[in-house]
Amino acid sequence: MRTKLVVGAMLLILGMSGVLVVTTPISSIRLASTSHSSQKASPLSSLAPPRLPQKLKKHSANPGPACSATTSCPVGVTDWGITPSGSTYSYNAEGAISFVHFNRLYLDGCAEYNATTGGGCGMSNQLNAINENVLECATSASSSCLLGDYWPQDVAEISQTGATTFSIYMLDNIWNFTASGAGMPAPLILTGSPCDGENYGTARYACTTSSFSVTLPFYVEMWMYSYVNPSHNAEVDFYAWVTSNGATVFGPERWDNVTFNSDGLASTSGCPNACFNVGGTNGKYGSETDSISNVVVGAAGGVTLDVPAIQVYMSTGYLPTTTSGYYLVPHAWSSGFTGETTLNVMMSNPFSSTNELGETGTDANVALY
Repeated sequence: MRTKLVVGAMLLILGMSGVLVVTTPISSIRLASTSHSSQKASPLSSLAPPRLPQKLKKHSANPGPACSATTSCPVGVTDWGITPSGSTYSYNAEGAISFVHFNRLYLDGCAEYNATTGGGCGMSNQLNAINENVLECATSASSSCLLGDYWPQDVAEISQTGATTFSIYMLDNIWNFTASGAGMPAPLILTGSPCDGENYGTARYACTTSSFSVTLPFYVEMWMYSYVNPSHNAEVDFYAWVTSNGATVFGPERWDNVTFNSDGLASTSGCPNACFNVGGTNGKYGSETDSISNVVVGAAGGVTLDVPAIQVYMSTGYLPTTTSGYYLVPHAWSSGFTGETTLNVMMSNPFSSTNELGETGTDANVALY
């Protein structure tokens, strides 16, 4: 039986004695026609790209990179399409969603990460998914079109500013997993709103928002939606909602929308066209398993963050193509997929519920459920 999730559900933690879930539904997840006149985001002309993820060696019993007291890895809640017993499965999804409640966090005086210069450290909470069968065209000629695989990321960049206060800004990336070097040349993107007109260069598409402040406990919810629009071009939407002590400080809103140049030829028949995938393999890494990953890691640039103190509650979900709501991923592992990593963060499932616990300790890449 699948566990139904409420999009826009604010999670409040009442110590270790229990979990109170207060739901505040978002009016619609499909906000393709939403006006963005009050958009908070602004483009950056130059970003320090994170290190491309290494080609991870997989086997059925233990997906993801190994973690130990001296070996870092991306820690969180990830569906690799592998059960705890080692059997495999796969599925497509129109959406991916992450929930993280930060109850305790200390980053040992990390300076705010600067996306332009690459300076500072900080932490990032990343929602990662692999978007397959996206029709993209290098020119207006249909002969230049091919079905590509892409890696979108919805990211909250977190820096500590006081004992219990933090600064956050939203960042998204789209990496091309079809081209060598994960290139994202401009013709592949028709529009990026509000980052329309950005020079995407050869690295990736990227966009950021202005920063805002939070105080512990704070809550970060992110979700991405992938689809083919009525003009037969593929799109990816990035959403976020952040609360501080129960009060909204960002969103809930679609803060960025990216339209691929599909030359009006993309099929609108639904998955597997322009859908997220779990359990398959992508074009960039033929032996790399596709996943939906919700992780807390270093800020960017492939860095490893040693976290002195943390207590978070995390969940990861997906939007099936045949239903109208999000569901908890069928199975989850504690080691995820991205280029950044952490040390001294350990995941567990003490409640046998949708809330996985991350706290100070050593992770061993375990099956959470």
